[in-house]
Amino acid sequence: MEGKGIRTSGQGGRGRGAAHNIDEEPGGLLVDPGTYKVVVDLGKELKDSMMVVVNDDPNAPRSKELRDTLRAANARLDKSALKLVDLTDRLTEADDIIKKIEASYLNMEQKQSDTLKKVAKAMQDSIKGIREQLNGKTQDKQGYGNVPQVTVNGILGEARYTILGKSTIPGAQEERLIIDAENMISNVLKRSNNFFEVAWKGFRALAETTPIKFFKDYKLIE
Repeated sequence: MEGKGIRTSGQGGRGRGAAHNIDEEPGGLLVDPGTYKVVVDLGKELKDSMMVVVNDDPNAPRSKELRDTLRAANARLDKSALKLVDLTDRLTEADDIIKKIEASYLNMEQKQSDTLKKVAKAMQDSIKGIREQLNGKTQDKQGYGNVPQVTVNGILGEARYTILGKSTIPGAQEERLIIDAENMISNVLKRSNNFFEVAWKGFRALAETTPIKFFKDYKLIE
C-alpha cells in the first residue's frame, strides 16, 4: 500500500518507484496505518469501491512522529528531485533540437552549415558535461570495473536511502546529507541555467538565421 510517488531522474529515485513505465504513476512511501477507501474505475466497464484497513507492521512498528518526520524529509528530497526531472527533460529537448538541425544541414548553404556544425558540437559538449555532473561519466574501458564517481543523482539517492533506511528520526548526519544534495543540485542548476541563458540562446539566434524553427523559450529552474 504505497502513496503517490514522483517521476524521478536517473539514480536519484527511490527503490521501487525509480523503475517504472514512464506512463505509470510511480509508487511512493508506504501509507500510514489507517482506513482507506479504494476506488476502481474502468469507465463504463466497472466502477466499484471498498474500505481497506492498513495496520502497522507488528514486528517493526513506527510511531506517528517518526513517520511524519520521514515523510517530511522525503518531501524535501522530492522537491529537489523534481528540479532534476525538469532539467533532464530540458537537456533531452536540446539534444532533439540539435539532431533536427543536423538533419537540415543539406538544405543550407555550405558556410551556414559549417558554422552551425561547429557551434552545435560545442552545445553537445556542454550538455554532455551537465549530464556527467548528474550521472557520472560513461565507463567505456574494460577490465577496470565501475570507478566510483560523485554525482548529483548519486548524492541525492544516498541521502534518500540513508534517511528512509533507518527506523530513527533523522538527525544531524541526515540533515548534512540533505544539505549536500541540495547544494549539488543548486550548483548544477546554476550551470545549466547559465548554459541555456547564454550559450543556448546564442546558438538559437544563429540557427534561426536559417529556415529553422525548432526552439522554444525556457524559464530558469528555481
